Amino acid sequence: MPYLIFFASILQTIYIGASTSSSARQDPMLEEIVNFHGLFKVGARRAALLEEAFSKYPHLWEWQKRFRPKYIKWGYDSLADMLLFLKSETPKKMDNSNREEFEKQYAELESFGFNKEWLTSIHQRVMEVQVNNEKLKQLEELESLENALQDRINNARAILTTVIFQNMTLHLTSKSLD
Repeated sequence: MPYLIFFASILQTIYIGASTSSSARQDPMLEEIVNFHGLFKVGARRAALLEEAFSKYPHLWEWQKRFRPKYIKWGYDSLADMLLFLKSETPKKMDNSNREEFEKQYAELESFGFNKEWLTSIHQRVMEVQVNNEKLKQLEELESLENALQDRINNARAILTTVIFQNMTLHLTSKSLD
């Protein structure tokens, strides 16, 4: 009996399409499987994301007209992976491993032959946010360095004031002894 549950889980994972991003994964036993336009079976959440993308970008739907069903499934699985990834990982919060995952998914979609201009625009938006985040981090580091330097300057001024005061006191004491 445990083997039957395990086997059913594997089959359902295959139908849903295992995502390469751990943050984009969902328990396959909880997701409804739907027939996607008679092309292939896919999880309901992934189907909804694909439909949303098709309504905004009709060329994504047109892409499938050039290929056989197996290739179409792979391409749309890859597209759904990217859409899930972008839903779960905002560009502002991407770390290096997430950025690498994004780059891999981008290259995968590129290899499937999705519209180059559309892919480039997505890539640019994500990378612009990444560059802005890096610049913001650099600015924060510079502000921190500026504050540390200002503290050192204030400490140096205090020491200089103390030395000047001690020097004046010593000078006055030596004059009074004369």
